Amino acid sequence: MCCTRRGFYREVIAKQNAEKEKKSELDYLTSTYRRDIGERKIMECLEGSHGAVILFDIKNLREVNHRLGIIGGDYLLESLAEILREYREDGIIVRYAGDEFLCYLPNIYIKEELDAQLRELMAQLDIFIQQNKDYSNVEICAGVALSSQVGKEFCQLMVAVENALHDAKENACIM
Repeated sequence: MCCTRRGFYREVIAKQNAEKEKKSELDYLTSTYRRDIGERKIMECLEGSHGAVILFDIKNLREVNHRLGIIGGDYLLESLAEILREYREDGIIVRYAGDEFLCYLPNIYIKEELDAQLRELMAQLDIFIQQNKDYSNVEICAGVALSSQVGKEFCQLMVAVENALHDAKENACIM
């Protein structure tokens, strides 16, 4: 009985420690990966196969915070993060900065496939914005890069995706 009880307690403690570790990897507000953890996970994925990186920028978040309060801005971030997380379960979603999310979608090799997925994802984000009139001034810009075109080095991908996001902002956002 003693050994069984000791084994049970070890199992419970191990499970609690695993849950704590998992929680420490996530952004407390959005339940997406923290930047350092997400970058490492993306790099690990890139060792195995190609994929796409998308950097989303939420424009006018500061105005939302001023108008609706921090709670209104937090709700916007939480909602958008949930849409991104649910879009593809095999993706990696990262809270990259205060108003930016980085997404890694594995096994995407060609631009046409990425464009189709981005259109579908942006349509889902647009539906949320349209259904919530408090966020009618919010725009979401996206920059994209494919490892099959840019290379599997994370730094190369980030330079490419940040340049693409800058171009998107210069040429009016997708949404």
